[in-house]
Amino acid sequence: MGCSASRTSDDDRLLFGPDLFSKLAAIKRNDPGARVLDLGVECLNGLDIRAWTRLGQIVGQAAHLDSLYVGPVPYPIDLLGLAGFWSGLGNNASIKRLCLLSVGLGGDRLRHLVPFLVHNPRIRVLDLSSCNLAPDSVDLLSDALLGRSEHILEYLNLSNNPIGDVNMDVLVLALERNRLTSLNLCSTGIGKRSCESLAKLLGSPLSALDSLCIGGNDIDDAAISLLVDALASNTELGEFDLSDNDGITNVGWTNLLKLLCNGSSIDGVVKSNHSILLWYSDEDNAVMENALGSSDDGNLLRASSVWNKCVAKNRIVRRKVLWSHVRGHLNIGASSIPTGVLPKILEWIADDTPVSESVKRRMAEKELPFFFPHGFTWEKVEWWMGRRELYGNPTEYHLPPLPKKKSDAARIASIYRIVRSRPCLYS
Repeated sequence: MGCSASRTSDDDRLLFGPDLFSKLAAIKRNDPGARVLDLGVECLNGLDIRAWTRLGQIVGQAAHLDSLYVGPVPYPIDLLGLAGFWSGLGNNASIKRLCLLSVGLGGDRLRHLVPFLVHNPRIRVLDLSSCNLAPDSVDLLSDALLGRSEHILEYLNLSNNPIGDVNMDVLVLALERNRLTSLNLCSTGIGKRSCESLAKLLGSPLSALDSLCIGGNDIDDAAISLLVDALASNTELGEFDLSDNDGITNVGWTNLLKLLCNGSSIDGVVKSNHSILLWYSDEDNAVMENALGSSDDGNLLRASSVWNKCVAKNRIVRRKVLWSHVRGHLNIGASSIPTGVLPKILEWIADDTPVSESVKRRMAEKELPFFFPHGFTWEKVEWWMGRRELYGNPTEYHLPPLPKKKSDAARIASIYRIVRSRPCLYS
């Protein structure tokens, strides 16, 4: 028995080399503390088909492995030879997070991963970015996710794959069943047709999606219109990445502004979306302001988006009402001010502390949510939100800020006219 184990270890050392052999030792022993295995390119260089097959057997038998990271896989390599690795992986029932980076899964190769996706009962995070997935890969993946006995997938990353503008209705059905919270489709070539499917997901009462990343695609005004219509009644989505979509023009940006702050009336403001944080690049900011025709509209779109994420909902509604009035767009009608209302509205303004406790904690600890882009800093978040001394000024949403006299005068005038019109808002 000891000789057999010794020969197996010697064989594995020859197959994997000393570094990878050492990394796999705790996994082979089923050590309860061996929960993460990172197989980067430095580990995978020089592996032949026998080594890949043996690696799959080891991973498949790991009882405590939570997270597996593979890739990028070095080229050239016989990708069909990886079938032995996928076969072994299909026996694993412990992995919760599988991240494959630049692992060629194009053509028919994704089929080798299907048994794992169907039978693993614990997988919650699936990252297949830059894996050369093609249009037909979406159908394979959709069927696999629908075939799962436990629908608990929370995060799916398909970014940087040449998927194209395909029908994603079956994928959407699978994601609904899994109660997915985060979906990344950046740089996949999706457009209006795919957005028709995504609109069904966003408009579904079953959707739990909190983060949707569709930057770097062929999204145009027609696609934006579909998504905005679906988001009108959606209160789940938090982060919405639209960066680097050159097809969005004045029509699309205007629809997004109305979604976040429809300043045509107080009812319009109240019914606007107060949940979405809209991501777009610095280049998009200039394009957006040019498309909207004014930096004022651009400032309002940015402010509405950022404050949506950082402020209690009742307070962001109040701010949007004030902002819309300051801009002169709000039709509030006329009525008398009931006795006793003005002191309440002044107290309400004075007590307006916009930064939420969760945001304060994250800022103090310099903690960034996982959905923030690589290299993003809280300093940039603070720049988007405006300087700290402006936090207490409920009419200020401009970058650069308005002169204090102008913003103070606008605030007082806004309070007076809004209270005249809708005192019920402040009771």
